Amino acid sequence: MAADGTAIRFRTSQTFEQTTLELEREVSLNGRTVRSATWLRNRGKRPLPFRWFPHPFYPHPETDELCRFNLPVSFPANDGYEVAESGFVRRRGWPWTAGHYQALDFPGDAPLVVLQRHPKLGLVSGTCSYIPTYLPIWGNPCTFSWEPFLEGWVGAGQERAWHIDYDF
Repeated sequence: MAADGTAIRFRTSQTFEQTTLELEREVSLNGRTVRSATWLRNRGKRPLPFRWFPHPFYPHPETDELCRFNLPVSFPANDGYEVAESGFVRRRGWPWTAGHYQALDFPGDAPLVVLQRHPKLGLVSGTCSYIPTYLPIWGNPCTFSWEPFLEGWVGAGQERAWHIDYDF
């Protein structure tokens, strides 16, 4: 672990049978932007599968509108969410007594940008450097989250890097 006044970095190396990897994570603050950056290095002799996703927890906003994506999203009718005329995904049946999980259909052809309503800040944005492979949302009576998954392979001797920026 290494830290300075605006960032903290964590590193680990792991080996299991013929798989060896190095994983590095840095969380930094630049003005009003928090960046969470990840590097995955495959030091083994065969391709390495990986699956990663951010899991931000947001307090419920004053409005039923939760978040809006730069990509068109859709999902089947359900008890927890619907898309408002404004384009924001909004809660249904609030207040909730249980949790609601919903996978979103989306084109998957561009990096994701999310505008998240926040009760104190108004809007918080999340900008991914990658194209998500899977995009669920979920909420419970206390919090709400969107989770843009990144799944893939890192070849032997190769590296993969990605980040997500949160602007507030």
